Amino acid sequence: VRAEYITELNLVKTGGVPEVNIYLSRP
Repeated sequence: VRAEYITELNLVKTGGVPEVNIYLSRP
């Protein structure tokens, strides 16, 4: 799973929520 790719999409989708970003970045 590409964590970076997912976090980038999520960042744009959520409008830049670091909390969710960190959650998805974690294994």
